[in-house]
Amino acid sequence: MFKNYSDARRKARLFADCADISYAAALRRLNDARIAAAGHQHDATEGVGLIELPYSGGRAVNTDLAARLVAAVKDGCRHCRIVLSVEALDHRPTVAALAGTVFWPLPKAGRARASTVRWHALARRAHTDRTDSAAAAAVWEVVEAMDAPQVYGLLDDALRLWAVIKPPPLVIHHAELGDDPGGEPHYQVTVASIRDGGHKVPALVLGHEAGRAGLAHLRELGLPDWNKDSSPVTDPAWRLRVSISTRALEAIVHVNDEEEGDDIVLWKAAKPVRLPDGWWDLIDRVQHVAVCGPTASGAPKQPAQVAVIARVTFR
Repeated sequence: MFKNYSDARRKARLFADCADISYAAALRRLNDARIAAAGHQHDATEGVGLIELPYSGGRAVNTDLAARLVAAVKDGCRHCRIVLSVEALDHRPTVAALAGTVFWPLPKAGRARASTVRWHALARRAHTDRTDSAAAAAVWEVVEAMDAPQVYGLLDDALRLWAVIKPPPLVIHHAELGDDPGGEPHYQVTVASIRDGGHKVPALVLGHEAGRAGLAHLRELGLPDWNKDSSPVTDPAWRLRVSISTRALEAIVHVNDEEEGDDIVLWKAAKPVRLPDGWWDLIDRVQHVAVCGPTASGAPKQPAQVAVIARVTFR
């Protein structure tokens, strides 16, 4: 997990400051953790849904690092937690998003460090009043101005909460709806996986976002019913397009018989969202994805669903 010896020494110095231990002890503890963590597999395939704004200040968030950290914490692996937490010190927007996602609903920060309590007050105000641009700017500026032990403390306080909650799924929204979406169906997709004959299959679960999106509409498009006890029907005319350069989803489409164009655009990503490395590796290996649904936020699960196995097209 360390690029070279100088990087290991730099991170050991950071860890020494954060843990309030000697440099020699920090170097030894990090090295022991790295050796113990080698080969560990914590399932971060499906990623974790983070609320990035306003906490990250619009900076790039390392969603894969966040997913691996949460997975390690959920599994109670202290070795991976130590190594990944030190790595996260170089990714302050990721730390801020991890903290903001779990802290903002809480009226009080609870048993947290003083610097975390001060940050929490700003974060909660920025989230509850989206018109307060000063609070939105300040919540990132505070993290940016923190010293390394305070950032490490913010992350550690947040991870204690992540350890006891169910991580929210990674949801990717439809392209901008415009001022008047009308009745046009728009979906969001949740990164997931299903079991098919004992094998893990990458899946995208369709959820209602706007308009008449739902079971009736999906049936109109020809998606076959699915009872979850059988394998979804495979239809190579359905395609999931993904970007190799950004490792992000682009669209779910149905191509015409001549494969010269799309006759259906079921979903199009609002923005590039980097997929978790585990999920990317899975679609790279199997070259297909289950597209299923629908689900509705805040509603009971649909008694009936549709599903299709679509081909993955890398571009």
